[in-house]
Amino acid sequence: QFRYIGKGQLKLVDGRDIVTGKAQYGIDTRLDGMLYAVVARPPVYGGKVASFDAAEALKVPGVQKIVQIEDSPPPAHFNPVGGVAVLARNTWAAMQGRRALKITWDDGPNAGYDSAAFKATLEESAHKPGKVVRNDGDFVAAAAGAARRLEAEYYIPHLAHATMEPPAATVRIANGKCEVWGCFQSPQAARDLVAKRLGISADDVTVHVTLLGGGFGRKSKPDYAIEAAVLSKAVDGKPVKVTWTREDDLHNSYYHTVSVEHLEAGVDGQGKPVAWLHRSVAPTIVSIFNAA
Repeated sequence: QFRYIGKGQLKLVDGRDIVTGKAQYGIDTRLDGMLYAVVARPPVYGGKVASFDAAEALKVPGVQKIVQIEDSPPPAHFNPVGGVAVLARNTWAAMQGRRALKITWDDGPNAGYDSAAFKATLEESAHKPGKVVRNDGDFVAAAAGAARRLEAEYYIPHLAHATMEPPAATVRIANGKCEVWGCFQSPQAARDLVAKRLGISADDVTVHVTLLGGGFGRKSKPDYAIEAAVLSKAVDGKPVKVTWTREDDLHNSYYHTVSVEHLEAGVDGQGKPVAWLHRSVAPTIVSIFNAA
């Protein structure tokens, strides 16, 4: 028996706005005089710009300014990873300007990072006893008496959350105060970290939260808002919207952590589980976005 499901008593309050295109997501923000930006970010986490040549990018019609965003030392702790931003009169021009940039990267301390070697380390650990979180009964004895044994191992690499709407944020600075528009899961973090980067009080930052466009935890990290704030400051407070493409999202996101899951089980003659072992190997969540 359901109290609400199928009763027709509840309605989606913004359903019509969503299906008719009226709903406002992060990328939908438009302000007078706004510039549009995309960012070329390091190909390796922990890397930074060694040098860049913006001459060809500045020749692209609509491109207004090229701004370097300083890198954040690892771990980034929800800050931008740095790079070179192209500001233009529209997003397409900004994207074409980014294509024309000539950047030499310093790949930094993770230049030699080998994901295959790290995977092997995790898999090796999965076959050794670790910290016991739960232990009911005697697995070894139960498994020894099982009619059938099963074993499986799964590897999950670093994954971008790939939200339906990639990150997008707009910032305007005027009279010592900052306004931020965007799809944020943690408006407080956006406010506090934008204020810290700009060197102003959090009380002087107002965050306007749009519809999320999917989050999965990715949009609790406001690096894209900080990027927009840095760029707005670079153009005397003019509103700047930073758009992440899907490629940006996959290449430079705050990733879901890597893990190896090792499982063993035993079943009796009727197929009922009588023994179960699960070893999980993964970096702690507090190491998020730190590939070192």
